Amino acid sequence: MIDYETSPSQPKYNMFCPLMLLFGLWHSPMMALGISIDGLEDSHATFRIGTISGDRTDSKESSKLKGSTYNFEYSRNFRFDMAFVTGFRVAADPATKRDALHTSYAGVRLFPLGIGLPSLVSTGDTMINYNAKYKPYVDANMGLGRLVIDYGSSGSAEVSAADTLSVSFGGGVMTHLFRRWAIDLQITYEIIQARGGNENTLAASGTGIWIQLGNGYHF
Repeated sequence: MIDYETSPSQPKYNMFCPLMLLFGLWHSPMMALGISIDGLEDSHATFRIGTISGDRTDSKESSKLKGSTYNFEYSRNFRFDMAFVTGFRVAADPATKRDALHTSYAGVRLFPLGIGLPSLVSTGDTMINYNAKYKPYVDANMGLGRLVIDYGSSGSAEVSAADTLSVSFGGGVMTHLFRRWAIDLQITYEIIQARGGNENTLAASGTGIWIQLGNGYHF
């Protein structure tokens, strides 16, 4: 939804912009409105908590990958509908209370409806408050991390663990409670493959579905 306000004395009215749908995934609606977006940069820091459900194996032993998760993330918007994303996420094993999986990742996030952050833009004599109540997004990332298959009978040592390369795909929806503060719900599917480890885990692999809820701050 775009709010137009030409001056304080004139009434403000709302209208939906059909150009968002016409220009699809790859074109910013701001371009369609004839507004320059050169130099647009905005940062977003997010913290999420949630749960993971999946499977892991070292080709000999298989087990469920489940537990609580937390996620720190930084994203940088270079366009209203696109952002660079980097972060760190961890899944903790409920039995041992130790990390079962952790990943540092980087990738790209797209906002199909064209609005990824609230902005106040000036064009001529008109001020445009560019925002939407809900901002759905999709993203894709690559990550480096560590997957633990087995902690041993005592749970005190990593008997079977591997350094990993992962690819993840997902999406979510963000909503701004205030201009700077936002909450979002995210679902991510991660494919994990070993790239180093001990003899038992050279063939380790796994998959996981992360479901996380968090809040973030634009700065």
